[in-house]
Amino acid sequence: MEKPRKKFIDVIDKAIIAGKALDHDEKLFTYKGTFYPVAFCSLEVFRAMETFEARSDDVILAGYPKSGTNWLGQILSDLVATCEKKRPDEAKNVNDEELEEFPYLEIGDIEKYERMKKLPSRRVILTHLCPGNLPKSVFKNKAKILLLIRNPKDVATSFFHFSNKLPALPSHKTWDDFFAAFMTEKMPWGSYFNYISEWNKYATDENVMTITYEELKENRPLGVKNIASFLGISLTEEELQNVVERSSFQSMKKNSEKTHGALGSMLFRKGTNWLEQMVKEIESTDAKYTEEEMKERINAEKELQIFPRLEFGDPGVFERMKKLPSRRIMLTHLAPRFLPPSLLQGEAKILLLVRNPKDTAVSYYHFYNKMPVLPSFATWDEYFAAFMNGKLTWGSYFDHLMEWNKHIDHKRMMIISYEELKENPVLGMKKIAAFFGFSLSEEEFSKIAKKTSFQAMKEKSKETHGIFGDILFRTGVVGSWRDVFSEVQNEEMDQKFEECIGGTILATKIKYDVYCKI
Repeated sequence: MEKPRKKFIDVIDKAIIAGKALDHDEKLFTYKGTFYPVAFCSLEVFRAMETFEARSDDVILAGYPKSGTNWLGQILSDLVATCEKKRPDEAKNVNDEELEEFPYLEIGDIEKYERMKKLPSRRVILTHLCPGNLPKSVFKNKAKILLLIRNPKDVATSFFHFSNKLPALPSHKTWDDFFAAFMTEKMPWGSYFNYISEWNKYATDENVMTITYEELKENRPLGVKNIASFLGISLTEEELQNVVERSSFQSMKKNSEKTHGALGSMLFRKGTNWLEQMVKEIESTDAKYTEEEMKERINAEKELQIFPRLEFGDPGVFERMKKLPSRRIMLTHLAPRFLPPSLLQGEAKILLLVRNPKDTAVSYYHFYNKMPVLPSFATWDEYFAAFMNGKLTWGSYFDHLMEWNKHIDHKRMMIISYEELKENPVLGMKKIAAFFGFSLSEEEFSKIAKKTSFQAMKEKSKETHGIFGDILFRTGVVGSWRDVFSEVQNEEMDQKFEECIGGTILATKIKYDVYCKI
């Protein structure tokens, strides 16, 4: 079901190129009082769309942007394809690639609707349009409509990040700028609230089924079953389970480049962490970038599609990183021996963050069991054994510290502990600023301290990190290990730390006796 979609990828690539050539104010146009993106839609296509003839067995998926339409669209296509395989007919011999169309009804060229007549039933068609802007035949012929809705706060947050990553859409320098646009009607595809209000008039129609993004996330198997029932698709439990598995976040992220091209990395988003945010705030405050410079930096990261962790990405990421403006802030979980030689041999400055092993272990345990891409552990004891043996992603905590301890005298490296940042964030930031040569006022330090406090970042975690936010910002408490470690595990950790790290500068920095002793 994850076959490459050439037409989809071609349309996205062309829209990105077109978007880059447009100024911010040129990226939207209006049709029937609603804003649409120039790089994707046109007046000519909207007029041609009136000729589209819907079929009674069409499946129309309607959803406001960033409500999950790409995700549910793949589920629908998978359901239909699984069903169609059970009853071979003449349509099975049609060349799929030849007839492939961009799935969103309103995006394409003026000949699209003529070509769509050749598509075999059942056609799965996506749209962000309000009902009033859909072709009349959709309602006249009673096509099956699946209305996907999502809560406005998550939609807004997701749309904010999406807009700032996709050059085809107007970007927003700040969340406040975006929020103001979202609360009015100056958004691609118009107002969220008008959209919901209009569709609400059709919610009880017999050919319309409403489903929420949240219920689908909470219980995907049940959601898929309900959708299959609405569409009259009969599948076995095994077939339904296969559809559910293929529509998991991890499965779709894995295939996102093949199914969505450049859009894949934008649809499946992750974020940054606490210290990175703090350093970025300090750096940008010190640099006092002009509005144009800040826009340039945002656009560079957006267009180059660079994930902040050095070891994440595709083979071409390092070539693209050459185009990033200075100063570049990079994160890594790697031990020194795996880093590019230029980092340790060159002029780069390295900020080494350390945390006591007991709190690290507990935090990593919860992270492992919440993050679907990592193997989970049935019990804490099982996890503890893996932690002590170094059988975790990125290897052994103790080996990591032992390796970094060899570079402790590196003239361009500074060590800071999680605990000292928690105890006195302003003092910690002042040390970081001094190390990097940043000059900030007391007022600026105070503002950054408030913006990067655990509570402030937890409150904004969905905005900054999406679904990753709840996983990253758990409690932030120092000493929570005391509620988890057994007496035997406590002694085992004490002994291991002493054997590996005891007597080193890093051990002193971690203050093991302060934070890890009962």
